[in-house]
Amino acid sequence: MVIRIALQCNEADAYLIMDQDNPAPRLLTRPGEGIYNDTAGSIEGNSPFQAVWLPEEVRDDYLARIRARADERNGRFPGPFVFEGNAPAEVQENAALRTVLDSRPARTPSQARVWLGSPNSIKGPTEAVFQRQSGNHLLIVGQSEERALTILAVAMVSLAAQYPREAARFIVLDSSPPGSSQREMLQRILRAIPRKWFRSIMPTWPKP
Repeated sequence: MVIRIALQCNEADAYLIMDQDNPAPRLLTRPGEGIYNDTAGSIEGNSPFQAVWLPEEVRDDYLARIRARADERNGRFPGPFVFEGNAPAEVQENAALRTVLDSRPARTPSQARVWLGSPNSIKGPTEAVFQRQSGNHLLIVGQSEERALTILAVAMVSLAAQYPREAARFIVLDSSPPGSSQREMLQRILRAIPRKWFRSIMPTWPKP
């Protein structure tokens, strides 16, 4: 990652955050003091800064007030942006998809979105945008059938939630064997979506 921010830490962690020739974070001494580096951790890119530092009891008091106000409003608030490269995406954390699922579209959207996963930077979820013109296609290729089917399932739910019931038709071609986990998962998704939206084509496999 090009941009790196380090607070006070030991020498080993300093090398992990920056690069192997930049131990500067271990020399920090004041609470809230840090180093901003936008050159992938090289020592030439160090830019020291001082952040506001609150005593622990003051910080806890403000956090308690914020928590109480959020509970009073009983609303939905976005969570923190945390990038974990090896962690699987959680569709429950997709605020954009939750908003669409809670709405009742009255007209056909000019652009429809399919959410594909969590972002790898501070922005909204990764998405593919479709509109009525040639060349608007999405091909999912991968080595994991489970992950590909999960993306397809989220895509179907996303699209169905953005269109009025009579405004779109989806055709599902499924070649998975009857009784397989893939077929069962897809059937659960189709049962959760009004059937007038879908025409499902699932061939019957011959018995051995």
